[in-house]
Amino acid sequence: MTVNGTGFPAKDQGIVMMDGLAPGMVFTATDNGSFSVSFPIPETIAGTHKIVANSTKLTSDVANVNFAIGPAIKLSPEKPDVGSEAQLIGNGFAANSQVSITYNSNQMPNPPVTDAKGNFTYMIKIVESANKAPDIIATDKAGNSTKFGMLLESTAPPKPAIVSPKDRDQTFGFMGSETITFKWSPVQDASGVSYTVEVGDNLEFFPLKPGMRKDALSGTSATMQIPPGTYFWRVRAVDGVGNEGEWAISPNFFKVGVISFWYLLGGGIVILIVFVLLIRAFVTRLKAYYG
Repeated sequence: MTVNGTGFPAKDQGIVMMDGLAPGMVFTATDNGSFSVSFPIPETIAGTHKIVANSTKLTSDVANVNFAIGPAIKLSPEKPDVGSEAQLIGNGFAANSQVSITYNSNQMPNPPVTDAKGNFTYMIKIVESANKAPDIIATDKAGNSTKFGMLLESTAPPKPAIVSPKDRDQTFGFMGSETITFKWSPVQDASGVSYTVEVGDNLEFFPLKPGMRKDALSGTSATMQIPPGTYFWRVRAVDGVGNEGEWAISPNFFKVGVISFWYLLGGGIVILIVFVLLIRAFVTRLKAYYG
């Protein structure tokens, strides 16, 4: 807080007090009787407070101003990890008052009670939330209330490494769909990690065929039924706060089914036609032979 004063005796020394005591800041007025002092607001309860400025040459006239103090809360650490505990620190509430705490709209158990100066501390478990800045609201019995938008950590997890399939010219099966297991290396994050895997027939991975994406995987492998074709695959890590890491993309494509069903069907039709023609030619020659 900064307190500015005017109209005081020139070069007179004085003192600024809050509620008759703190902060006790001494000042010396300028030639034109003005002064300015700054100080941190001391710990105190919510409500109206008085600032008084007086000097040695003022016997009866005292300058004063009223101001209101409201509650405030903060977290330590400021950006906690999901799954960790953080200390909620409250100041400026009513004295000796129970304070209700809501986190993500959920009422927290064992509400704290403020001290004589309106302060409290409370340990809170940070849980996973769809909201990256979930609200914490503290309200005392006198109706003093404040909200804190908690900022969870925003560092994305590292990129996994492709394990398999990744070799050049890999082919699975001769014809039809194949069950393929995709593997990658694990990554670490303080808030926990899950993985997303996509398999696409182009490097933009759009559009994806049905069943070609798996989310919220806890392990480092995923098994999918892949129809015949040529494919690429990719994987990324997502931490417990929802931060998405960079995609790791397979360095080479892989193939499923050397011969597709339609090629096989077409080949079968051709063979059948040739067989029918051969039978017909054979019957024609028999007829010609026997007249």
